[in-house]
Amino acid sequence: MNNMANAKQVIIYEMDVCSLMKGLLMKRAGSRIYYHGISSVVLTAFFKFPIVKNILNSIVKKHIPDKYISEYEGSFFMIENLAVDLTASFFSDMRIADRMGVRAYKEHYCTGRIDTVIKFFIQDKIRNFLRFFYQARRSGDGIFIIIPEKEIYRHVLGKNPFGELKPLNLAFSGIQIFSMFHGLILLMAGIASNAMLLLKGRYTLHHINKKKYRVCMRAHIPKNEGLLRNDFLIDGKEIHTDDVLFFIENGESAHGRQMIDYYKKNNYRFTVLDELRVPVSSLQLMFSDYILLLLRVFVLYLFGREWTSFNALLVFSRTALRIRYERLFHHYNIGLMILFHSAGAEVVIAPVLCVRHRSKFGIYNFGTTVSWGRWAPYAFQTADYYFTWGENIVSLYSPTCDFKEVIKAGFWGKEEYQKICSKRDTLKKEIAGNCRGNRIITFYDIPYFYERSTFTAKHLFDFYSAAIACSMLDNVTVILKMKSTHNIDSAKYPADIKPLFDKLWGDIKNRGNMLILDTSMYDPLHIIAISDINVTLEMSSPSTIALICGEAGIFYNVIFDYANHSLYPKYFDRVIFNDTGKLVDAIKKHLNGEIDLKSIVEDNDLRGYDECRDSRGLERLRRAVLERTN
Repeated sequence: MNNMANAKQVIIYEMDVCSLMKGLLMKRAGSRIYYHGISSVVLTAFFKFPIVKNILNSIVKKHIPDKYISEYEGSFFMIENLAVDLTASFFSDMRIADRMGVRAYKEHYCTGRIDTVIKFFIQDKIRNFLRFFYQARRSGDGIFIIIPEKEIYRHVLGKNPFGELKPLNLAFSGIQIFSMFHGLILLMAGIASNAMLLLKGRYTLHHINKKKYRVCMRAHIPKNEGLLRNDFLIDGKEIHTDDVLFFIENGESAHGRQMIDYYKKNNYRFTVLDELRVPVSSLQLMFSDYILLLLRVFVLYLFGREWTSFNALLVFSRTALRIRYERLFHHYNIGLMILFHSAGAEVVIAPVLCVRHRSKFGIYNFGTTVSWGRWAPYAFQTADYYFTWGENIVSLYSPTCDFKEVIKAGFWGKEEYQKICSKRDTLKKEIAGNCRGNRIITFYDIPYFYERSTFTAKHLFDFYSAAIACSMLDNVTVILKMKSTHNIDSAKYPADIKPLFDKLWGDIKNRGNMLILDTSMYDPLHIIAISDINVTLEMSSPSTIALICGEAGIFYNVIFDYANHSLYPKYFDRVIFNDTGKLVDAIKKHLNGEIDLKSIVEDNDLRGYDECRDSRGLERLRRAVLERTN
């Protein structure tokens, strides 16, 4: 209590009524009160009224950390690893799989994949809490933390994360009796939200004759070549346009219109989720899934104390309606739904809906990001089939994911790359223009998000500075292949380094032999094909793909947990660098013929990213899909 009285700053994590009352008592003692997020549905509603919001903001202000996770070197993957382990231990220790509500959902949907869904949503809560808790423990003295009375946070704190850091003064907000009331409020809000989504849906009285498709995929890139296109399964020989259905979420968006034009032009089969009408006869089933089941489960939770899984089931129910995949299954019989590997909730919801509607579900990767280290959202996923290039892309997640079958087909972009290479000179002229006679060095960046990036702003600045240093070499053109213009236009850099970035962008724009390319303009395979050397920030995909294709690829990586990557330590300071001086020196030596960056990484070491090391990866992928959809 003395610590509470002496606190200069009180931060409420996930503010609810109980924690707010406790915070107000401390405010009387002279402490400044802040909130880091709001968990109470009631308080969230109050904040929507301007008058009430102004009153509340005068009492308790939004907490903004002095430093974010991106600026604590090495913290990102440390927290990701902790989140994975703590999610698994919480799920096991609390025996969540045996909760009556969880069992009810598994029985209703006829699948044990509900367990994975709950883990996925639990990891998100744990990961966000760990980020906040780490920031708080790295902050100055005079801070007191109020944490909501929830089993999940008691479990995390009981494991003493970041025990090597200084202790933190904290208290829980209230007693368990309030959790039932909170659960009731969440239930009412969830049912109201689901009811509104059902009422806003489009319905038809007509009977729907379902069309059959071998494969269903999300539309994402309107390109007719390259790695990122998603019509790669169609070859016109074994898999035809009539076999594959592409779905577009919103036909009114700019991206949606692009996709519609592209699919019409190529005579592909597609549907727009927003435009699909659900048969009225299906309303009873959907009412049972999204209203009655929630009511039943809430009653079951009244007999227990653990509400975390109930919250996860609520999120599952609400998200399943919002992503609108249900509409697909009311119109089409789908043999196999395939989504690319992502951290989005749809990747764990789709497998459950597929079981519900007697379809199979698959995941495919089009990059190597997941091989850098354990990312918590990727660690709890499930699928009938995981289609991948090689073992190293999936190996970190095999212990925690539920993939019934892993199909390692090899890198399926190599055939596409060879096609692109056949027009290399034309492509180089188009991209590099008057500089096409120069040797091209391409730097591939990653967007900087101050809340959660794997690297610091200083590391990003050094990466771009290395690109400028390379532009000063003889007969060289440097391309910045940017994920987007985010790092130029929108990134929130720390105040002490922002002026350096402002000057840096001016320097880059004034150099005649430096080009900035947005990711939407060209596929990575286009740029790799015209580049003499490819340099990526972190262990990201372009340089790995370059090495797979027999080109020069190197990595600038400072804070990555190298132990999780198969190319380290064998290739550290050879193709993996944490020092820009050594990186630029390696580039110089390659251009001067002193070393050959193309041949440093041995063939066997690349098999983890390209299982078969040939040009038949796409052929094997198509065959695997055919065999599993007959």
